Amino acid sequence: MQVATGGSEGILHPTLDDKINSLHKAIASLAAVPKSEDSQEEHVLENFFSNRTIRKLILDCPDFASILWKEALKGKCELWAHGHR
Repeated sequence: MQVATGGSEGILHPTLDDKINSLHKAIASLAAVPKSEDSQEEHVLENFFSNRTIRKLILDCPDFASILWKEALKGKCELWAHGHR
């Protein structure tokens, strides 16, 4: 989690900025995979552990939140909000 946010006070950004950005994009690409009723695996946004990790990453890292929104959630909120009233 600390690496994905850039470390304490962003200490990792000067040397690992491209790799952290790649990690954010990789997580977002997993989240962008359409959820399927036929799949045996839980979607990354529905899995108990990954869901909480992604939530914490969104709260702690605005750059990740922006990437996740653009690549995985924009235009798909109705799908994910279905059943949550």
